[in-house]
Amino acid sequence: MADSSGGQEEKTALSKQGEAGSSRSGRIAKRRKSSTRKGRRGGDSALRAVENGGLRQDGQQTGGRAGSSLEGHEESGGDSGNRVSPVLCTESDNDKPSGDAGSISGVDSGSGAGFLNARVGGGGDGDSEQALGDTARVIEDGSTSEAIAEFFEAARETTTPPPKPSVVEWAESSLKLSERITNLPGTYSTARTPYVREVLECFADDRVRRLALVWGAQTSKTTAIIVGMAYKLDNAPAPCLWVMPSTHLARSFSETRWMPLIDQNPSLARHKQADPDKYRLLEQHFDRMSVWFTGSNSPASLSSRSIAALCMDELDKFPQRGGKESAPLQLAEARVATYPQHIIVTTSTPTYEDAAIWTEWIKGDQRRYFVPCLGCGEPWALEWEHIRWDQTAKQDEGWNMEQVAASARCVCPACGHAHEEANKPAMLERGEWRATELAAEPGRRSYHLSSLYAPWRKWADLAVKFLQDRDAPGGLQDFNNRELALPWKPDGAMISTQMIRDRVDASPRYTMGEAPEGKMLGRLMSIDVQQTEMWWIVRELHEDGSSYLLDYGAMVGWDGIMDKFKHYKCYRGIVDAGYAAKTPAGVYDFVAKSSGLFVAAKGRTVSQGLREPYKFQQIVSAGHVLWAVQFDAHFWQARLYHDILREGRGRWHLPRDIAKDYVSQLQGEALIEKDGEAKWQRLGPNHLADCEKMCLVLIDSIMAQYRATNENH
Repeated sequence: MADSSGGQEEKTALSKQGEAGSSRSGRIAKRRKSSTRKGRRGGDSALRAVENGGLRQDGQQTGGRAGSSLEGHEESGGDSGNRVSPVLCTESDNDKPSGDAGSISGVDSGSGAGFLNARVGGGGDGDSEQALGDTARVIEDGSTSEAIAEFFEAARETTTPPPKPSVVEWAESSLKLSERITNLPGTYSTARTPYVREVLECFADDRVRRLALVWGAQTSKTTAIIVGMAYKLDNAPAPCLWVMPSTHLARSFSETRWMPLIDQNPSLARHKQADPDKYRLLEQHFDRMSVWFTGSNSPASLSSRSIAALCMDELDKFPQRGGKESAPLQLAEARVATYPQHIIVTTSTPTYEDAAIWTEWIKGDQRRYFVPCLGCGEPWALEWEHIRWDQTAKQDEGWNMEQVAASARCVCPACGHAHEEANKPAMLERGEWRATELAAEPGRRSYHLSSLYAPWRKWADLAVKFLQDRDAPGGLQDFNNRELALPWKPDGAMISTQMIRDRVDASPRYTMGEAPEGKMLGRLMSIDVQQTEMWWIVRELHEDGSSYLLDYGAMVGWDGIMDKFKHYKCYRGIVDAGYAAKTPAGVYDFVAKSSGLFVAAKGRTVSQGLREPYKFQQIVSAGHVLWAVQFDAHFWQARLYHDILREGRGRWHLPRDIAKDYVSQLQGEALIEKDGEAKWQRLGPNHLADCEKMCLVLIDSIMAQYRATNENH
């Protein structure tokens, strides 16, 4: 036990210490900065230095001098053998001072001294005590509130883990890619493909649940997915399943692309376990993450484990059904159900509109990469129609491909500024992704990118490839799928806006409601019946077989239809009997009451027994006798879309002021080639096109009767 003289000496020493406070404050500030830097580097120093003064206890001390050591050096006077724990008197219950609990000199216990005197932790180890001894300082004067704030600020700074790097930062500082993975081996960089940056960050964004990439060839699609999954291995480990079209492809992908990346990069290789059996081609167990590779043709592998990250590459090449099992996509999706913070990645070049990857694109927020025009500054998404070349390159024997390549450029749709290939890097660097479907499900992102953006695919080469492919069997489909990343619609059945515009230009000049002068046979009405409304057109037929669209629209109720019929003084009408024809007030009832002015029409095919383009007959419905016609739907589709609109045959005319809604409905269906068979597929509303097809049937029958009558006379 120290005597009273020892206490007096202590007070004297502390008084001198206070007088030297101002000279010491600079040194302490420097030490505090040094201590903070040390703490951030190693995490050993948990407290900032507290300015001015030293710890003082009124009353008896537990032995030796009561001063604290500064960075391990003794103050003058007294013995340093027994130091009081700095700042916080962390004496144990068996080592309490014999006097009062003590207070800090010049500070009332209500201002925080009681809190500072409380025990922290359970004694700690020697390193912790030394850390406190290195950084703690005793308060001599002033309030302790600032010291307390600094105490916790320092603790927060030194104990909070540093933020994780972004995916791009991590990849560009940690990864080297070999020739097996990329055509640009070396340190990974997004400098030439800036469009991958946002996609990569999706792997660290907890808001993203589904990520669909509909990208063209050589756009770094697969490399981006590999880098994203590698980031998760090193920074956000989670069980992952990687699915390829077949097990053979999965094994090859793991062996030639994924495993070389792991083995050649220390940031990834350090997660491998010592047991070689934990690191195999199709099943890899790292220290904190497992990765499985499988084929979509293995239903058992798709449904046998729970995962938090699912990657399905080349989705459109997956089988749609696995025998009695569900489709591979649905089987694999079920595996993430137990992980709320999951991510599902799907990638593929598309095939058809109803195939899996295009469906994923449609369900997402449909992001496109907009680049600025270097002429007017207007942002735009690159499309094939923007690629132009000199038409003088077309010669009698074919295209001069050298001239095509030399003249190829990308033209801004807003101002017509022509961009050369050398402009592409600047355009890409200044580009940005924009969502075009704002009503999509939150967290469901979809990205579309054609090969027009690829830095190593020249616009000139793509122009030449297009001209070469379009003459090869299946060539345009491959170009559409692989290069433009678009689903295939056979060119022979596609109706473009330009085709319809060409038909308008080839027609005699007239406007809606008034046909050119000529010998009129009569005006005809055609009606397509839907559940909620009826679409109709009126055409004027002349003796030479030419017909002119006069009007069209949609209406509710038969009374309105008859009013239009009478307004245009129509001769005959044809009405679709495909919907609720036999119900009261249905099509058959309307036709029966029309006194022979209308005929009911029903589309059929050769497979349904129809052997001719159309066949008229009388039928009985609800006791009424009426005229009906069955027509070959495929025959009249080909007549309208191929013969008239594509080839420009016949005397079928359109007015100058035709509106967009009519044009769009003539583009509502196409002949899709799938699995070696061509099938008609509806792409959108086509009611007016159905009206035109039925009207062609009526025109053909009337003209046949008219010619027969003239021949007899």
